[in-house]
Amino acid sequence: MAGLPNSVSSLPSNDGISFLEKASHRRLGNVSQAEAEVALRRTIKFSGKDMGEADLLTAARSTLGYPYLMQLVRYHLWEFSADRNTISFDDVHDGVLIARREFEGCVLELTRRRGVVGVDLPLPKDYVARALVE
Repeated sequence: MAGLPNSVSSLPSNDGISFLEKASHRRLGNVSQAEAEVALRRTIKFSGKDMGEADLLTAARSTLGYPYLMQLVRYHLWEFSADRNTISFDDVHDGVLIARREFEGCVLELTRRRGVVGVDLPLPKDYVARALVE
């Protein structure tokens, strides 16, 4: 399970989550912008799909270096383009928005409820618009 270190490390103490006690924990740091771009580019090439450079940069930037958010963005890009070999601008726009909502709801909201402050994402719509301009 990829997630924020504070939220993941506190889960094994919860009686209802025993499978995590047996899981292997690896502390992952944030992924750089360049690493996110390379990972997405390699995944696209390996899968035989195609994606415009501007769309690839937008998708990579939208992850803000969070490994789990990278997984969610890639998952949704593939879901939206499942019947095509090309990942379109609309696939990126919709995939990023949904991935970020899921990340916000399942990772950041849990972290906030546990009292961790300062874990916010820019509003998805604003971020995507800004990323497209950069």
